[in-house]
Amino acid sequence: MNEGFTAHRDGTPKDELQPKLPLEDTPVVLSLDDDEPVASEIMDAAGTLLEKRSRTESDLIDRLSRRGYEDPDIDSAMTSLKRLGLVDDDAYALEWIATRRGARALGRSGLVGLLEQKGLDREAAEAAVDASGHDEEAAAIEYVRAALKRVSGLSPAKQAAKLQRMLSGRGFEEEAVEAAVKSVMPPEGWD
Repeated sequence: MNEGFTAHRDGTPKDELQPKLPLEDTPVVLSLDDDEPVASEIMDAAGTLLEKRSRTESDLIDRLSRRGYEDPDIDSAMTSLKRLGLVDDDAYALEWIATRRGARALGRSGLVGLLEQKGLDREAAEAAVDASGHDEEAAAIEYVRAALKRVSGLSPAKQAAKLQRMLSGRGFEEEAVEAAVKSVMPPEGWD
């Protein structure tokens, strides 16, 4: 007989002789609050989505809705997921902002805009950018240093203009754009 395997004298594993409880074949209900039971199926679906990467509440709601779950079930699942700390828009926003460095750098308005696209309301997105300690000028300088190779074949004036357009398109404020371009261009390229 295998070590660790326990059987009765007739060879039947002990597990098979244990009486099954009536609820063993019923889907488990997960909840932190007895008033809000959450079916395990929707929690499993949410868990699968969250396993791949962090998500905003809005994104998770949208994805669960597209999978055919009903709004009351989704709301109940969101309540449980937030209580468990598995869905936290503020933490998501701070983590997401931290990944925007170097060639992926964005200015304040660029960060706010993309966080809004990810489902955060404008106020929450602005608060997250403020809380992140985002240094727009430093981010702009880091971006232009990474982008300088792409404009190296142009005249200094055209390099400066192209870098300014690139930064503006990424949501950087005018002061940060000017400081970043001046940090990498010789004085004759500033105008």
